[in-house]
Amino acid sequence: MILTSENRILTKNGKPIESKVNSLSLEVRGTQFPDPHPTSISKYFRLRISDNSIVTVNWGDGATSVHSNLDVPGRSNLTWTPTGSTTPGSGGAADVIQPHIYQDSHSGKRTITFSFENFSKLEKLESVGTFLEGAITSDINYAKGLKVLTFSAARGITSFPADLTKMESLEELNLNMAFAETLSKIPDSFFDLNLKTFEANSIFDLSDKISSNLFKLNQFGRLERLGLSASNITELDETFGELADTLVILRLDGNANLQHIPGIENFSKLELLNLPLGYLIDCTNLARLKTLWHHNSNVDYSDMTTKWKGLVSLTLLQNLNSSLNTVAKTDNFIALFYQLVTENASILPNQAPAPYPNRFRNIAWGAGPSTQVIQFTGSKVAPEGYVQGVSNGTPTTSGERVYVLQHQYGHTITHA
Repeated sequence: MILTSENRILTKNGKPIESKVNSLSLEVRGTQFPDPHPTSISKYFRLRISDNSIVTVNWGDGATSVHSNLDVPGRSNLTWTPTGSTTPGSGGAADVIQPHIYQDSHSGKRTITFSFENFSKLEKLESVGTFLEGAITSDINYAKGLKVLTFSAARGITSFPADLTKMESLEELNLNMAFAETLSKIPDSFFDLNLKTFEANSIFDLSDKISSNLFKLNQFGRLERLGLSASNITELDETFGELADTLVILRLDGNANLQHIPGIENFSKLELLNLPLGYLIDCTNLARLKTLWHHNSNVDYSDMTTKWKGLVSLTLLQNLNSSLNTVAKTDNFIALFYQLVTENASILPNQAPAPYPNRFRNIAWGAGPSTQVIQFTGSKVAPEGYVQGVSNGTPTTSGERVYVLQHQYGHTITHA
C-alpha cells in the first residue's frame, strides 16, 4: 500500500514508500464460518504458514480468535471445516479447527479479517466449497510468499485485483466456480503470474479468443495444469500448441463448439486429457497419458485401433456414459476396444515389450458418477474355449468380450 500525505505520494530515494500490509479481509455471509455450499463435496478453508506464526481472526461480530500450528501437536495447516471434522481434501484431524458460529445472529454479508504476524510467510490459502462474496482486495498482492491460492466453488466473487505483480511466488491459482457472474475475459493481471496451475472451470465465456485474452495462454511459459472446462471456447489460437512443452493436465470438456485443439497430438507430457471432441485424436505421441475423457454425446470411435494404439500408459477412460448412450454404441465400442486390447496387451502381467510391459491391462472404464449407465448385449460369461492365462477363446457377444477384459486383462468395468 502506497503511503500518501496531503494527497502527495511519500517517497524515499525516489521510490514510493509502502506501508506494511499484514492482513486480508474477505466478505462472507451465513450463520457460521465456513458457510458451505450444499452441493460441494469438499468444504474447508485452509491456511498454511511457513513459520508457525500466529493468525488473529476478527469475525466481524465482536469476537476474535487466535490460532497457530503450535496449538495442536502434528498440525501443519489451519483448517476450518463446517462441522469441525475432516472433509474430503481437508487434511488430517490435527489440522481441523471448529467452525466459528457468529455471535450476533446476523446471517447477511459481513467482513472477516485475518491478521498475520508476517503476511509474507503465508504459503497457501485454500477456500473450497465456502461462500465468498465481493471483490478480492488488493491486499492479497502483499502475500509475497503465497504459492497456492484457491477460491473453488466460492460462487460469489465479483473481481480480482488489477495488479498482481508482487505475487512472484504464486504457482497455483484455482478458481473453479468462484465468481458470481460469468467473466468475458481472463483478467490481464493473471498473465503477470508465473503459474504452474491455472484451474478456472465454469467461470468464463471465452467465445471470442481475442477480447477474452484466450490467445495469451502461451504466455504461461511453465504451465503444467490447465482447466478451462465449460468456458464456451469456440476456437483456440494456433499458439496454444506452444504449451505442449510443459502441460501435464488439460481439461477442455464442456466446450461443445470447440472442434480443433492446435497441436494436441504433440502434447507428449500429458497424463490427463478431457476433450469435447466428437472424433479421436492421434495418440501416437501420448505415451504418458493415463486418463482420457471424450465429453461428447456422439464420439466416432471407428479409428480406435489405430488412433489409440499409442496409449500404452492408459489406466482410466472416464465417464464413457456421456458417449455410450445407446446399447448399439456400447456394443460397437466394446468390439473395437476388445480388438485394441487383445492385439497390444499380454494375457499375462508384465509380458508386453518394455518399457510398458502392462500396456492396455488394468484399465478402469464404463459409467461415471451419473444415473446413466452403459448397457450392452449378451451375458457376461466366459466364451467358448476360454482358459485363464492361456486363451481368450472365441467371444461372440459384448458380454463375453467384457468377461475376457475383466478376467484376463484386469479391467474394471462399471456397467448396468
